Amino acid sequence: MIGGTVSGASFVHVSDTSTGSTTEGSVHWFQGNGTWSAQVSGLAAGDNLIIATADATGSGGGLAKASIVVTRPAQPATLLINGQTRATTTTYWVDGSSRNHAFAIYADGTGRSTTGSSMNDVAGPPVDITWTLSAPDAITILNCPTCSFQVITRITGSVAEASALGQVTTVGGTGYTALDSFTLTGGTL
Repeated sequence: MIGGTVSGASFVHVSDTSTGSTTEGSVHWFQGNGTWSAQVSGLAAGDNLIIATADATGSGGGLAKASIVVTRPAQPATLLINGQTRATTTTYWVDGSSRNHAFAIYADGTGRSTTGSSMNDVAGPPVDITWTLSAPDAITILNCPTCSFQVITRITGSVAEASALGQVTTVGGTGYTALDSFTLTGGTL
């Protein structure tokens, strides 16, 4: 999320010059003054120049511009690491769109994941796993043919934010086009 103040503007247009994506900010004002906010998503790896343009009429004619550089790490999947090892970790990820499917990944290449053949089934018991970074924004479970999560791609978010998004492939290669949401949960899996 980014935001700021406005004066004399009813619209704020936000663009990411690295990806070409645009979004409209949410403007809250009274008698011409107020605040705005916008959610920026789909950042490219590295530096992303984000430009916000205040607009009085919605025509695209800018009253004022402001910019910020947001840096997306080169390997966003590593931001999901719950801790160094199972013994030192007190969090795990729960998939918000499934039935208690969960996972935890540790910096030493190990982790825990629930079992289950699809996201529609109730999650089975958690088991020990090993995992690898299969792309900058993807992880693959290596040794659990019955784990709920076989591959998670298009990862964004972090432990610091306590939320993440990712595209899940389950047992049998079943994938979903929508991104699943994950919530960081306290405790051990």
